[in-house]
Amino acid sequence: MQTVQLEQAQAHLAELVEGVAKGEEVLIARDGRPVAKLVAPSPVSNRRPQFGSAKGKITFHSGWDEPAPGFEDYQ
Repeated sequence: MQTVQLEQAQAHLAELVEGVAKGEEVLIARDGRPVAKLVAPSPVSNRRPQFGSAKGKITFHSGWDEPAPGFEDYQ
């Protein structure tokens, strides 16, 4: 992991971002103390949920659709 001072990071941000895009990590320090870390974002899945993919994973117990006790007071 590469460590750079804040002033260097400001001056060479484009190059640091290129390195991060290739998988490198960059630690940014101010006065010798780490203050930030540049890392690539986690990949985001564009996959949509598959219809029926939760089949068999969800169960409904008897009476699940009955009004909650005391609900009659609000009608």
